[in-house]
Amino acid sequence: MVHFSAIVIDHISNLYAVDDDTAIVFAYYNYQNPNLENTEGLLGNIIKQLCWKLEEVPTDLLTFYRTYSSNARNPGLEKLKEIFLSLCKHFKQTFIVIDALDECKATERTKILHLTTVLCQSLPSVKIFITSRKERDLEAWFSRNATPVIEVEAVKVDEDIKAYVISELDHRIDDNLLRIEPTNQVLKAKIVDTLSEKAEGM
Repeated sequence: MVHFSAIVIDHISNLYAVDDDTAIVFAYYNYQNPNLENTEGLLGNIIKQLCWKLEEVPTDLLTFYRTYSSNARNPGLEKLKEIFLSLCKHFKQTFIVIDALDECKATERTKILHLTTVLCQSLPSVKIFITSRKERDLEAWFSRNATPVIEVEAVKVDEDIKAYVISELDHRIDDNLLRIEPTNQVLKAKIVDTLSEKAEGM
């Protein structure tokens, strides 16, 4: 799923590369990232990324930080939503990409889907893109809420994956991040074939 998220992020970034009024944030789920294990963690991570995109931290956020950093209290979800919506008002558009939601605990997925719905309804300038393998609870949620869904079959993306791998390989060679002679086509082809095969359509 990372492949598709990367394409989406690249596309949005290219469209709004020089637009300081557009924020693009990203959350990737995997079992090694405990910071996103619940709804509060996800929203806190998004808030942190939005802060990085501002030249100055808003006064209300500084007050929020001082309030909760001086003791052991954790802000609740409602307070985090309030801060998030306040930060989004500093941008004309806010794009959020949530990748591999199926890797999130099933008990938290519904809460996160509910949160994303509330955020989009609260502020139309917020756009959210979610990737996931097919899971019954996710499919049921998207169906109930009439959410636009794009289904991608692995057999149809093999060539896209190979093109992406070739592009990344050439980029890393050009930037001296990967030490391979540009003329060594045999080794490059072997790397591309191996990585594309291991991707298994993901």
